[in-house]
Amino acid sequence: MKIISIEVFNLNTTGCHVCQPVPKGCLGVVVDRYKFDLYQELPGGVYFSECGGLLNIYKHSPGTNDGFAGRTIALAVMEPSVISKNIMARRIRVFKGSLWDSHLADKAVAAHLGTTLRSIGVRDLNDRYQVYCSAKATEQFMTRLSKVVVLGKAESSPLL
Repeated sequence: MKIISIEVFNLNTTGCHVCQPVPKGCLGVVVDRYKFDLYQELPGGVYFSECGGLLNIYKHSPGTNDGFAGRTIALAVMEPSVISKNIMARRIRVFKGSLWDSHLADKAVAAHLGTTLRSIGVRDLNDRYQVYCSAKATEQFMTRLSKVVVLGKAESSPLL
């Protein structure tokens, strides 16, 4: 995954997330390509997929049906094969409104990987809608971002 650009936006907004104030500005990164296509399962119904230091994390809450507006989400999950427990197999699991974005799941994945996670917006260079998707970035990815050399001049929105 190649980093194309780094953008800071929403500089005039504040908010609250997990009972903590959110600092002004959001960090967005444009990459040549990324895909969260194979998930690992952790105890407690936590699923995560990693792509070059970026993570997508879900928490399964059985019995609920309002997660992500009740949408059906299919995840390709690595699990032991039915033939042999020593072989890992890819199985598609379908969830109908029972997956959630969870702070506790984020903490479980961070502990599992032995790193800290930061929220970040990520966008594929070829995304025709140019929309940022929410992801978590590992400390290693953030260190990689901190070493990027910025060429050009800063631009400001004409609306500000």
